Amino acid sequence: MPRFDLEGTNGPILRNVLPLVNSGPPTIGYARPPRGFYVEAFRRAETGDVSEVTELLESSDRFVRREAIKQIARRRLADAAPRLEQVVAEDNAMKLDAMLALERLALPESRSTFLRGLDDEEVRWTALRGLFAIGDPEAIPAAESTYHTGDRNSRTIALYVLRRAGTPAALDSLRRLLEEEKSWRWRRKIKKALRRVEKHTSAS
Repeated sequence: MPRFDLEGTNGPILRNVLPLVNSGPPTIGYARPPRGFYVEAFRRAETGDVSEVTELLESSDRFVRREAIKQIARRRLADAAPRLEQVVAEDNAMKLDAMLALERLALPESRSTFLRGLDDEEVRWTALRGLFAIGDPEAIPAAESTYHTGDRNSRTIALYVLRRAGTPAALDSLRRLLEEEKSWRWRRKIKKALRRVEKHTSAS
């Protein structure tokens, strides 16, 4: 049986993945892939060209799809963005990973995907950060809206976006949020963001 290098570039990944693959009772109709399957797939994700990496997104194995998405983001494979947008729309298991990768690529062409993501609670927070990353002015009203309608994590990200934006529009949004907020904990967070933005706007 061939030996595979678990100390190389993908060693830590393989050490985490292989126990998950090889553990637990077998699923009816599911044949576990051979060990070398992951070695080769991860090598292609790390060193292959765009077409080779995006081809891995067709894999039925979620570990392979996730590694392909991770490498697209790490390697800044901008030409893979349309395929990532398709993953967001069609692959519920990978849509968050794909949206995070799009956020990191920060391409203006992904604007429509970020805007649609604002309606999905699972990816809303990274879609909002994606809008901010591409410098879209819609990020400010979207952050204010997300604060009102999102969960705890989304609200935190909304304040982060408004604080980092540091624009007069962001300042106005924070003032409105402070006026409307009843919770002292969230008021404290808003005030902290306000101080940062006011300091930024007064210095510029």
